[in-house]
Amino acid sequence: MKNILYQESIVEIKHLFRMMRNTLLALFVFAGTAFATESYSQTMKVTVVADNVSTGKVISEIEKQTDYLFVYNVNEVNLKRNVKVNAQNKSVAEVLNKIFEGTDIYYAMEGKNIMLMSKAKDGEAAQQANKVTGIVKDANGEPVIGANVTVKGQSIGTITDIDGRFVLDAPKDAVLQITYIGYVSQEVKVSGKKELTIVLKEDTRTLDEVVVVGFGTQKKVNLTGAVGLATAKELESRPVTSATQALQGLVPGLQISTSSGELDKTADISIRGTGTIGEGSSGAPLILIDGMEGDLNTVNPQDIENISVLKDAAASSIYGSRAPFGVILVTTKSGKKGKTSVNYNNSFRISTPVNMPKMMDSYTFANFMNAGSLNQGGGLIFTEDLMQDMLDWQAAGGGSTGGVKASSNGQWGKPDYDPFTTAWANTNWYDEVYKSSSFSQEHNVSLNGGSDIVAYYASFNYLGQGGLLKAGDDGLHRYNVTAKINADLTQWLKFNYSTRFTRNDVWRPTSFNSSFYDQLGRATWPNMPVKDPNGYYTNNGWTNPVQNLVEGGKRNAQTDRLYQQASLVIEPIKNWITHVEFNYSIMNSSVKETSIPTYNHDVEGNLIDTHGTSYLYQDQTKENYLNLNIYSEYSQSFNNAHNAKVMLGFQTEDMKQEFSSTKKYGVMMGGMPYFDVTTGLDGQGNPKATEAGGNGKRWKTAGFFGRLNYDYLGRYLAEINMRYDGSSVSVGEAAGNGRLHSL
Repeated sequence: MKNILYQESIVEIKHLFRMMRNTLLALFVFAGTAFATESYSQTMKVTVVADNVSTGKVISEIEKQTDYLFVYNVNEVNLKRNVKVNAQNKSVAEVLNKIFEGTDIYYAMEGKNIMLMSKAKDGEAAQQANKVTGIVKDANGEPVIGANVTVKGQSIGTITDIDGRFVLDAPKDAVLQITYIGYVSQEVKVSGKKELTIVLKEDTRTLDEVVVVGFGTQKKVNLTGAVGLATAKELESRPVTSATQALQGLVPGLQISTSSGELDKTADISIRGTGTIGEGSSGAPLILIDGMEGDLNTVNPQDIENISVLKDAAASSIYGSRAPFGVILVTTKSGKKGKTSVNYNNSFRISTPVNMPKMMDSYTFANFMNAGSLNQGGGLIFTEDLMQDMLDWQAAGGGSTGGVKASSNGQWGKPDYDPFTTAWANTNWYDEVYKSSSFSQEHNVSLNGGSDIVAYYASFNYLGQGGLLKAGDDGLHRYNVTAKINADLTQWLKFNYSTRFTRNDVWRPTSFNSSFYDQLGRATWPNMPVKDPNGYYTNNGWTNPVQNLVEGGKRNAQTDRLYQQASLVIEPIKNWITHVEFNYSIMNSSVKETSIPTYNHDVEGNLIDTHGTSYLYQDQTKENYLNLNIYSEYSQSFNNAHNAKVMLGFQTEDMKQEFSSTKKYGVMMGGMPYFDVTTGLDGQGNPKATEAGGNGKRWKTAGFFGRLNYDYLGRYLAEINMRYDGSSVSVGEAAGNGRLHSL
C-alpha cells in the first residue's frame, strides 16, 4: 500500500511540474503573440546603407542585426532587384517599407518571423492549398510550444500552440520546415497527409556552446541571466575601424552612438539606458579584456575571439559596484597547437558622410529671413537691391569666393563690420568644410602555432584612417602589437602570459571640437563668402570657420597603452580549478595644441592686424593600474540528475592617475610648437602669465565574491551571485599661474 501511494505521489508531482511548466510557457507564448511583434518591431533598430545592391543582401543584413527570420517564396519575391537604402538607426518596418515601395510584395510580422508575400500569388496559393494539421514534440514526447512551421520555398507558415499543435494550408506535395531554438531544424514531406507527428531532436552543439561569464564560463543551455554573444566570425567580416563599431547591430539591446566627428572621440556604449545617480557619474558598462579592465577601442578587432555582453543585474552582479550598467567581456585569441601558420589580411575603405544637411542658396535664405523679420514686426534684413545681386550672382555661376563689396575705408563689408547683410555670395558651408569621401587602410599580420606543451599567438595591426575635413587636416594612426603564450607546465598546472601594446596618434585643427558641427549651421549664412575677390579668407567682424580650420592652429594627441597579464591555472583534483591572475597596465597620454589668431585683408590685399592672442597648450596623463584576481571553483554531479558548481574568489585593484598641464602665450611660429619659442605676451604686446595645473588620484578596491549554480536534469536551473566590496579614494590637486602651487 505504501509503495502504491508513493508511486501515485510521484505521478502527481510530475503532473504538477508539467502543468506549471506548460502554464508558464503558455503565458510566454500568449504574451509574445500579443506584444512581441509590436514591441520588438518598434524598438529594434537597424542600420542599413545600401546603394544599388540586391534586395536579398538587404534582407540578410537585417537578419544579421536582429533576431528576425524572413520567410518567403523565391518564385514570388525577386531577391535580385537592386534597391537604394540609407537607414541610420531606423526600425525594421521603415526599412522594409522603403525596399518594397512600388512593388506587389507586402510583409507580415508574426513574433520573430517576417513573411514576405505577393498580392498576385496569394489567390493562386489559396486555390492549391491543402489543410494540414499536426503536432510537434521533443524526444521525451513533450509538446514543443512556439515552434516555427513553414512551407519550404513559400510564404506560408505558422507556430505551434500550447499543445504543440499547428494548422496551415499547404499544397499536397509541400515540404514543411520545422525550426525551434535549441533543436535541429527538420524537413517533413506532406505527401497528401492530413495529420502529421513530428519529433524534434535537441541541437546538442548549440546547447553545449560555451559562453564567457563573470570569472568563468557556462554552457548556453545553463544560462540564467541575459547574455549576448558576438563571435570572431561576425566581427572579422565587418570593415570597421574599431571593435566598438564592429559590435553595432550584433547584440540586441546594446546601444552604440557617436556624438561628434572627432576621430579621438570614442563611441558611447549603453546596455541599460543612460540614467545615472548624480552629476558626473557615468552610465557606461564595465569593459574587461581577458579579465582586465581596458578600452574596447584600443583592441585590434582581428584579435578578438568572442565578446560576451552581460545585460541584466543577475549576470553582472558578480562584479559588484563596478558594474551597475552591465559588463562587456572581451576574450582575445590564443595560440593553437600545431604547425606554425602566418596570416595576412588587409582592408581598403572609402568612407562618405551621411545625413549631411542641405544648405539653402543665398536668395532662398534671404527670403526666409525677411519673412521672419516682417512677421515679428521688424523691417527687411536684406534689401531688394541686394537680393537682386544674389540672383545675378547665382545666374553667373558665382560661388563662395567674392560676392562682397568694399567699404569706404578700404575693407570688405560695411564700416561697422556687418558683412552679414551686405554680402551676396552663394556658399554651401558644409561642402566647404567636409569632403565627399575619405580613404582608410588597415593591415594585419598574425602568427599562430605551438607544440603539445606550448602554444603561441602574435599579431601586428596598423590602421590609417583619413578624416572627412576638406578644410584643415585630420586623421588617425593606430598601431597594435600582441603576443600570447600558453604553456602546460604539468598535468595539473598551466601558465598563461600575454602582452599588448597600443599607440594612437590623432591630429585635427584646434577649432574642430565637439560643438563645431552644431555651430556650423548656426553661425554661418549662405550669402557670406569664404574668400574675398582677391582670394583671401574673409573674417571681417565674424569668425570664418574654414579659415579657423586651416590657419587657426592644430591639435595632436598621442596615447600609449601597455598591458601585461600573467595567470596560473591549478587543478590538483579533478573538477577543482583555481585561477591566479596578475594584471598590470600603463597608460601615457600627451596633447599638444596651438591656437593661432587669424587675420583679414583689405581691398588692396594688405594684412589687417587683429592683434589676436596665440597660445601653446600641453598636457600629460599617466595611469598605473594593478589588478589581482584569485578564484577557485568546484563542480560535481550526483546520480546523473543533480549538477552543482560553486566558485569563491578575491579581487583587488590599485589605480594611480596623474595629470599636469601648461599653457603659455605668444607663439612665435605656428610650425614650431615649443615653449622656448613663445614670448609670454598677448596680442597687444602685454605680458601674460603662464598657466600651469595638475591633479592626482589614487583609488583602491578589494572585494570577495562567489557564485553557486545548480541544475536538475538540465531543466530546472538556479544561480546565486554574491559580492562584498570595499574601496578607498584619495585626490590631490595643483594649479597656478607662472608657477605651481600645491594644495
